[in-house]
Amino acid sequence: MATARRAGLMAGMTLLGALAACGSNPSVPLGPKPAEVLGRTVTLTPENAGTTVTLTMDQQLMVRLPEEPARNMRWERDNTSAYADRGVVSARSGDPGFERERIDTNTFGAAGFDVWVFRPKAAGQQTLRFEYRRAGQVGMAEQSVTYTVTVK
Repeated sequence: MATARRAGLMAGMTLLGALAACGSNPSVPLGPKPAEVLGRTVTLTPENAGTTVTLTMDQQLMVRLPEEPARNMRWERDNTSAYADRGVVSARSGDPGFERERIDTNTFGAAGFDVWVFRPKAAGQQTLRFEYRRAGQVGMAEQSVTYTVTVK
């Protein structure tokens, strides 16, 4: 009798395991997070690095990258020949702007975000690359992000 009870218990546990597996989501996407679209603004962050984003002529692209001024680190747009302006999108003058992480702080060196805003100029494709490094440093960047922008 104990054997029959044990067999019934094992069958029940197997069924529960199978049902639990059905509820899991094995198709969780791997790779970069998709761009966030709010209204006519498409926003990219480091989590979106490596993605291709498509804009229409009435949209704008915002690239928002975290910065730590206290470490004297900043993001710079890579304008070398591979990433130079292709006439597809153009940055707003004065970019990058800086946004504090917390609006209620005005502490010198407080963390925040470097923000670039791009507007479509013509249909086509352009790659944007940004590098995170110590201000004035040349050579290898501590981090870099690349986005491909297609304008239709």
